[in-house]
Formats: sequence, structure tokens, C-alpha cells
Amino acid sequence: MTQLKLSRLSLLGVFACLAIVSGCSDSSTSSVSSSTAPSATVSSSAAPKTEPSKPAQGNKINVNTAPIAELDKLELPGTKPSLSERIQGARPYKDAKDLVSKKAISEEELKLIENLITVGDVAATPSPAATTAANSKANSKKINVNTAPIAELDKLELPGTKPSLSERIQGARPYKDAKELVSKKAISEDELKLIENLITFEEK
Repeated sequence: MTQLKLSRLSLLGVFACLAIVSGCSDSSTSSVSSSTAPSATVSSSAAPKTEPSKPAQGNKINVNTAPIAELDKLELPGTKPSLSERIQGARPYKDAKDLVSKKAISEEELKLIENLITVGDVAATPSPAATTAANSKANSKKINVNTAPIAELDKLELPGTKPSLSERIQGARPYKDAKELVSKKAISEDELKLIENLITFEEK
């Protein structure tokens, strides 16, 4: 009888030890998991935020100060005479609309390049002496509509003009002034507006 009681007590002791061990392992597991949770939260909160990149600024071409090589970047396919030479020859400009009012380019051409250009401050424009020199250089390249050969007149050709602008100009020579190009029906008034800064009537 005494041995039976002892064996029962031994079993109870074993169960008690197992319960204590099990409880300790559960508490250690929960403490470990709880201690690791904040680090995961911290790492997620520390992730860098990304924002859409903004377009680069300051790449626009200043039509008042840019050299001819820079203005050439604005050249449109099939435009004759050169867009860059027309822009350079009518400087300076107060605003983008001045490019059209000075007949350097057409309204259609302005729509194609207006997002690529800037006029800048008036103070940044060339001095009157520099402007005069630039205009003199441009004038020296003007085409004499009374004496230029057909190959030279071809430089005045406008996109989509039929019959050829150069052939019409050559066929109605001579001219006293720009108005005679229209009165002799060699070109239209709209065509004259596009080329009048590029031509001359002086005798060589």
C-alpha cells in the first residue's frame, strides 16, 4: 500500500515537472516572437518613399541669344528657307508672338516650337551694335530675286508650293520692289510674308 502511494506521488511529480517545462517554453516563444515583431515594423516604416521625377528645366533655347548652331536644333523638316536664319535675322524679340509679328516664322511653325524656346529677359538680349552686326551679316546672305539663278532661288522654296516658287519668281522678272512680286502674280501675299526678309532687289 505504501509503495502504491509512492508510485502515485512519483507520477504526479513527473507531470508537474512536464507542466512547468511546457509553460516555460511557451512563455519564451511568445517573448521571442513579441520582441521580433517591432523590428519588422521598423523595417517596413523605414522603407524610402519614391516620388515621380520632375522634367528637367532650363533646356529651352533662347531665341534672342542662341548662336545659329543652337537655333539649328529647332529646324523643322522641309522648311525653306532655314528657320534658324529667319529667327536670327529678326532679333530681338519681346515674346513668342513677336516671332510671328516680325514675320520670322509663321503661326503654324510657332505652334511646333513654342514649347522648346524661351525669349528671356530683355536685358539678356544682344546690344544694339551686336544686333546691327548680326542683321548686316544676315542681309549679306539675302537672295537677289532679279539676278539669282534658279538653284539659288530654290533656297526660298516653301513646303507644298506648286508650281515651284523659284520658277514663278524667275518667270516674272524684273521686279522693282517686293510688292511687284505679288502684283505680277509671281507669289501670293502669304508667300511674300514668309520670304520678304530673305530677298533683295538691288543690282549687283
